[in-house]
Amino acid sequence: MSSGKVYINFEWSIDVWCSLMVEVNDRKFTVILREEAEGYSAQVVELPGCISQGKTRKEAISNIKEAIEGYIEAFPEEIDQLSGKKELVEVSV
Repeated sequence: MSSGKVYINFEWSIDVWCSLMVEVNDRKFTVILREEAEGYSAQVVELPGCISQGKTRKEAISNIKEAIEGYIEAFPEEIDQLSGKKELVEVSV
């Protein structure tokens, strides 16, 4: 289990999602947390394919932290190439 900190900065949209910052191993990641029919899904913006889910928000956040840790172990070279600068913006079409 990770000892990372979770920082929450909610930005809800019409289809019920929010973004939050999750800290794992002294790195912060942007997570999109979406309410689904049977719980919550979580997706890491900076890590393609790093997704998880949970029945509750707390469980989804815990599970995505574990997924991030697994991603870091599996793809350490990608983690080293991450830029420290990021921005989450909403675009209407």
